[in-house]
Amino acid sequence: MLSLQRHRLLAARLTEVCWNQLRPSLPKKSRRNATGTPVTYLNGVSLPRDCEDVLKFGPKFSLEPRAQKHELLATVHRVAMKSPPEERNHCVSEETDCLMKTWPGNKKSKDLRP
Repeated sequence: MLSLQRHRLLAARLTEVCWNQLRPSLPKKSRRNATGTPVTYLNGVSLPRDCEDVLKFGPKFSLEPRAQKHELLATVHRVAMKSPPEERNHCVSEETDCLMKTWPGNKKSKDLRP
């Protein structure tokens, strides 16, 4: 059994050495310019400039989805649970106030606070 472990270790080391010697000689991958991808329009559809700019990044580009309020509040409570017990209520209060001030379009939501 010891011999098998030695052979595996030796094989792993040799593979690493061979790979490190071979890798510099491999051709470099050419990267496409993200802003140069043309957008194809079907049926003469016109798009706003900002939509067109996003589509130019290609088919695999995506924007991070905006977090929902209930997800952010759940995160607030998860973070507060990691704080000392005597500070939890204060943490929840401060973090909730921060969310209320920074969430876009929250003019009406402030009236719902207790």
